[in-house]
Amino acid sequence: MTTSISTADEDFRDAPERDAVHTAVSRVYARQRGELYEGYLDMKATWSDDWRSSAFSSESLMPLTAEELRSLREEIIELVLGYRLRAEAARDAGDVEGRENVAVQTYGFPFRT
Repeated sequence: MTTSISTADEDFRDAPERDAVHTAVSRVYARQRGELYEGYLDMKATWSDDWRSSAFSSESLMPLTAEELRSLREEIIELVLGYRLRAEAARDAGDVEGRENVAVQTYGFPFRT
């Protein structure tokens, strides 16, 4: 199973109703992502030490420009895509030993304090 969901605000700006749908769907995705991670936390004790040591959660707060955030987004997407393509090639070659489904969730958004 290899799945990727990514949306960009600019794809929905042409009409207010499309933007509202994008926001509503994004909220559903955010809840589902949270539930997926909470499910891992609930079952963490059932995973081996190796998997538990490899799993991570991080948050970085930093002052960026819109262009820097855009660049960060592109670099993260490229990095994750590389891992995804390698994983798919390994799976297609029959290399499934020790592989598990892994969720990588990333967000980058401005906020004010």
